[in-house]
Amino acid sequence: MGESERVGAAFFQSFHAVMLNDLGVVLPALVSGNDLPGFTEAWDDHLAAVAVHTVMEEGVEGVGLGAIAMLDHYLGGVLGLARFAAEHAQESVAQAAVTAAIERGAISLECALGTYQAMVEDHLKHEEAVIVPLVARLPPPGSRNSAIGAWPRAWPMGGSSIL
Repeated sequence: MGESERVGAAFFQSFHAVMLNDLGVVLPALVSGNDLPGFTEAWDDHLAAVAVHTVMEEGVEGVGLGAIAMLDHYLGGVLGLARFAAEHAQESVAQAAVTAAIERGAISLECALGTYQAMVEDHLKHEEAVIVPLVARLPPPGSRNSAIGAWPRAWPMGGSSIL
């Protein structure tokens, strides 16, 4: 695996590690300590990070396209945004359940958080199994078909990209 492949894979995996730490360590400790104000603050931070993650993958309509569209563009449509967008939509429902559970207290919150945590872990494993190997298949930087060099010119979004 070359340097660009390692960087691309490490980027996804590092972001995932932060999210999993939130869900497996930080947030459960706040629930078990019955620190609902602390949980609420950490939860808001987690949701902000998830929003960034989603924008990086899906892009923003009218602004720029994300990593999934880039991979589909350079690798012949092998990924398909709809598959991951559906998982993100399911996660949004589970996030709303966690947010609603805050007002009901630690027991309800622990249950909702556990459900959400399992869903996110499955989603991130799916992403790593599918996306990371595809990142390794991108043309190398500086090549004629480089994602880094050609992506802004190759897309009809005014040259913009979330990446």
